[in-house]
Amino acid sequence: MSKVRLGIIGYGNIGSQHGRAIRDGKTPQVDLTAVADIDEKRLELAKSMFGEQLTTFTSASELIHSGLVDAVLIAVPIMRCVCFLRGRFYERNSLSHEHRSTARYARQRRGYPWASCWRPSPPKRQERNERKGKFTMKLYFGNAVTTATTLMILALLGYIGVSVWNRGNIACWGRRTLLLLVFGLVVSCFAAARDGLDKTIQHTIDGSCAPGVFPLVSVPTVVGCAGALLIVVAAIATPIARTQKMRELWFYVMSGGAVLKIASMEIARLVL
Repeated sequence: MSKVRLGIIGYGNIGSQHGRAIRDGKTPQVDLTAVADIDEKRLELAKSMFGEQLTTFTSASELIHSGLVDAVLIAVPIMRCVCFLRGRFYERNSLSHEHRSTARYARQRRGYPWASCWRPSPPKRQERNERKGKFTMKLYFGNAVTTATTLMILALLGYIGVSVWNRGNIACWGRRTLLLLVFGLVVSCFAAARDGLDKTIQHTIDGSCAPGVFPLVSVPTVVGCAGALLIVVAAIATPIARTQKMRELWFYVMSGGAVLKIASMEIARLVL
């Protein structure tokens, strides 16, 4: 069976991935003979990958009617997918998410199992992803309080990570645990203000205001209380401990409580 001469329309991220797959021999039944793109730099990239035997075009129409290809792979965000197979030109509107791709259409109509066509995400999905990204940024960097809380949480986690990493060089675990306790209390105050814990308590007492992010009785609140309990126990036990080894152990307990509180709250904020 002779090799299929393939042309790629659009040599961006998707098109170049297909090109590299062909160059690396992952599709031995296919030869890339032509590429079309409006960007000269992308055409130069294709030339550098396949050499002078590759023919380049600045328009899709020229590539399709050049006679150099048996099939066309379209890798551009177009509103209508087209496919050119064995001298026959097929097209299918793909304006809605339910429409089949040109590749499937070509396979069903002409029986060419290697036909393919890439389509971008539907507009609704793209808009939803954009809104989700903006919401996440606002959630952590929406104002001064959320920004400060986010930065302090990252600093606290970094402090714990550095302490664990350099545990062999730390001589005084009591001071390090005390610093963790003070820093953790500051972070907790900022997180409570960020999530409206005072409003949640006031709402539970007399209903005079809207609640905060979490109900007073909820999974993140209960898990956060469990983490706080670990921190309190470690804070009490550390001064009593007589050896640095035991104080190191209580530092890990306090760190685990802090990480548990942070993880439960932040995951719940993303989910809710």
